[in-house]
Amino acid sequence: MPVDSARASILGSVAGASHVRTMAAAYGARAILHTDHCPKNKLDWISGLLDEGEQHFAAAFGKVHGVYKPGNVKLTPTILRDAQAHIHERFSTESAKPINFVFHGGSGSSAADIEEAISYGVIKMNIDTDLQWAFWNGVRTHEADHHDYLQGQLGNPEGADVPNKKHYDPRVWLRAGEESFIERLERVFAELNNVNTLA
Repeated sequence: MPVDSARASILGSVAGASHVRTMAAAYGARAILHTDHCPKNKLDWISGLLDEGEQHFAAAFGKVHGVYKPGNVKLTPTILRDAQAHIHERFSTESAKPINFVFHGGSGSSAADIEEAISYGVIKMNIDTDLQWAFWNGVRTHEADHHDYLQGQLGNPEGADVPNKKHYDPRVWLRAGEESFIERLERVFAELNNVNTLA
């Protein structure tokens, strides 16, 4: 009997998640999967995933994606504290923090908000927007610092016939982006208490 497309998508997602869980257990790794960015015509699929996910879910906390004007989005980490206390009391859990939270949309958050959220049980945080900016900022800074060397293949302040290849070579400006990206990662690792934590 044929399976309708929404059910097929649900089953495929469940199979993929099961594979990830199996491999994560084999390697002693922690893996967290969650849904994101659903178009309206796929809501049946997401609804089915939510039903399936109730057997396995940690929970998501956070704000909208991206970075916005200060005050436009209000982050309230105490929601996490209160949720942990409620679940602990209602189900008499052994741990006072029975839930592992995902900080969904952490870009632009202050170090204090991040620290507070971690103290209430956040174990994963999304920082994609901040990392995109960090990479671009490295490229942008390279261009600004070498502007007069990036206006043509030949000719710069050192002479009209001096080549500029070493400045516009993609390996050079991409590396500048990578270095800025690495610096941002190191900062967030420190904020997430994840420095020298692996053997």
